[in-house]
Amino acid sequence: MFDIIRSRMQKTEIEKGQDPNFLPKKRHFRETEEWKKKKKRIIAKIRTMGRLNLALIMARMPVSLFSFFFNF
Repeated sequence: MFDIIRSRMQKTEIEKGQDPNFLPKKRHFRETEEWKKKKKRIIAKIRTMGRLNLALIMARMPVSLFSFFFNF
């Protein structure tokens, strides 16, 4: 019984030009808009951590070395 119903459904889909066995290919995550947004957030976090790390290093640096490196 189910075979008859299934064959009728496939017949109507084939008449429409659709393959009943065709499944749309799922896009890879890195090709999506969500990935682009996530990538921007990750890069922004990495930059922020780099700036904080530099600020901490400069805060712990003796004043004489600080003026030596940044006095042009």
